[in-house]
Amino acid sequence: MTRLKRTATLRGVSIISRRIHGWSWQAFPIGMGTGAVYLTLIDLTVPPFKALTTIETLFYFLTIALFLLNTSTLLLQFLLYPRQAKRLITTPSTGIFVPLILELELNRDRYRRVYVALSVVVCFSMLMIWYNKPHDLNTFTPAWAFLTGFLDGNQANGAFVACGPPGFTALALLSLGEEAQAMYVDYGDPGEIWYVCSIVPALMLLGLAIFFFLFGILPYWFKLHKQLDEILGFGWILALRKLGQIFQTSFFNVWNTVMTIIMCITWIVLFVLTCVAFWEGKIFISANEDTIQDGRHVNWRLRKHAEDVELGRRPDVEQPIDSGVHSVDLLIPTPETTIPDPKHITATLCTG
Repeated sequence: MTRLKRTATLRGVSIISRRIHGWSWQAFPIGMGTGAVYLTLIDLTVPPFKALTTIETLFYFLTIALFLLNTSTLLLQFLLYPRQAKRLITTPSTGIFVPLILELELNRDRYRRVYVALSVVVCFSMLMIWYNKPHDLNTFTPAWAFLTGFLDGNQANGAFVACGPPGFTALALLSLGEEAQAMYVDYGDPGEIWYVCSIVPALMLLGLAIFFFLFGILPYWFKLHKQLDEILGFGWILALRKLGQIFQTSFFNVWNTVMTIIMCITWIVLFVLTCVAFWEGKIFISANEDTIQDGRHVNWRLRKHAEDVELGRRPDVEQPIDSGVHSVDLLIPTPETTIPDPKHITATLCTG
């Protein structure tokens, strides 16, 4: 048997295809962090001025633009690479970010009922997907909610996420207390009791959020990934303003203003670093092989190539059937040799 060995340069996929395939639900925290900056800016106690209003408007529309970018890209991923889309939803470490599609809460008070209904539908659906089969606890994200020592990389980024639940719970308790006080104003004690009882647990939760924040920020520059792929838990920053109103002191208001300024500066730095990481191909991009493996059109090419071999037609060796540079061995039979079984060739092509 004469063996002819050729090296065929096979066409890869475009950068846009790799970006679409590599996009993930973890892109939503970028828009969420941008919306957090907007919410803290509009909640400031300082008198509004033109520059502040302009910055608020900029963050408002930037949040909407990021939301549309993420949803449209993930929709394209679902249409072009359904296997990758399903993988991202069903894997606990990435699927936990799916509910962040409800991040566009800029006018949540205005559409409260719609927001609550969508939240219940999305979160309940994701719980059904996650718990449809058993998972180890360490496969979920964030598994580092209870900090142990100083963390590295994405885990250290995730420490800021741990600020969110206690901070937002403190803010919710204070808001519920205010609502109860206003609702039962004609009934005297019930509203006042609810209002007073919400303050102490809110202070305790605020302290826990600050504790998580400090332990997340101590190793910040040395161990964290400098990309805006995690949200700074800003609920406790909003709770500071509520406490300033309750205790009638400027201390909490000044603290709220200082933290808002720091948050804006941090957002600018991380946004620039995120753009650099995106440009250098460190985030939101897949390898050629992974993109081709999940692509529908590539599966068609492989099947067509296998059918040509099985029917005895000589396939064009220059036809792109994979990515990268591969060594293709072509078996050219001579009179004294036998032709290999086509089924074996077909199986080899499909599995190789």
